[in-house]
Amino acid sequence: MKNWFISIVLLLGMAGALLASGGYSTTKQFTLIIAPAITITSTPPEGVAGSAYTTTFTATGGIGAYTWTVAPGSTLPTGLSLSTSGILSGTPTTAGTYTFSITCTDGSGNQINAKITTVR
Repeated sequence: MKNWFISIVLLLGMAGALLASGGYSTTKQFTLIIAPAITITSTPPEGVAGSAYTTTFTATGGIGAYTWTVAPGSTLPTGLSLSTSGILSGTPTTAGTYTFSITCTDGSGNQINAKITTVR
């Protein structure tokens, strides 16, 4: 994460002419935080139907803590759930190939979606 300092000059009155004739100006310093993009850095292992399963999704970048959710319109395999801390766990009930999407949101509201395919 980088902190950038920006100075903005606020001119009161008729900009250039007023300043040239001894007009007023003021300066205020702002901090602009540019966060690195969020990257999901984990790939879930295969599971086995009828056996307990757990994996934890991880990410880098962004600002602050991450919150994990199932992306809108996506469905996890039956028997599995995703915690807001990124833990996918449960006991899958039916063998097959499943594709679903998850969303990782950082503390500033920035998001990234990832399509996950698991084979059982």
